[in-house]
Amino acid sequence: MAKRYRLKRISEAFQLSNSVDATAITPAAAGTLRGILVDCYYLKSPFHYIPINKVHLYLKDPVPNTTIPLYVYEVHDNTLTLLDTFSITPQAGWNDVTINKKYADSAMLYIAYDATHVNSASLQLDSQDLDGRFWASYDWFWSHLYIQGASYAGGQFTEGYDTYGLTATIGLQCSFDVLVCNYKKELATAWWYLLGAELMQERIYTDRINRYTTVDLTRAKDLRNQLKQDFMNELLTFVDSIHLSGDWCIECDEQVKRVEAIP
Repeated sequence: MAKRYRLKRISEAFQLSNSVDATAITPAAAGTLRGILVDCYYLKSPFHYIPINKVHLYLKDPVPNTTIPLYVYEVHDNTLTLLDTFSITPQAGWNDVTINKKYADSAMLYIAYDATHVNSASLQLDSQDLDGRFWASYDWFWSHLYIQGASYAGGQFTEGYDTYGLTATIGLQCSFDVLVCNYKKELATAWWYLLGAELMQERIYTDRINRYTTVDLTRAKDLRNQLKQDFMNELLTFVDSIHLSGDWCIECDEQVKRVEAIP
């Protein structure tokens, strides 16, 4: 793919604000979610993903003998689709949850905890006011993440600067991985050839001694090279059969020109 298209190289991750105010408390509310909205706004791309590394929740007075569910949702038209569930065993102060997952092809994510038993401390984002709404904006090469604090109850969001003690380390990146996942059937033959080449590689260099690893290794090497070539041919056929354009993740949607150095 890199021979034909060039993706934007966005690799930054950032830590949201952790300026918690334990004197400003929002009382617990049954059936309420509180946390962070992560929005790609109108720049959604099938090649982008949002990596979430860690989530941190500040608790002033945790309820003993209970756990706090932490959720990652995809949001569309105020409808939540659950992607992942985690559990926090609460203690006073910061509670860390390691996620280390990449959420692909999602225009908006909601990272939230169940506030049924949580008196939430205030945590204010570094704020900007864009289009009359409250946003924290993080920009890379015309790509944007808009971050909001939000609570969710009764099928509706209440948005603002406050993330209710929740913060996270997140980012925005572009990758061809999503394309590969969406075309698994079309790439299956290439994958079979690659597995065959790897099998010949193991046969040639294994320490095991049997009739397959000691007889006719020249043929095994020839077969490995042929399988590798078949793999590349299948892969190039696939790449040449698709056309990608009109996407902010794609820096160059024409054939990438490679200039050979003149000796």
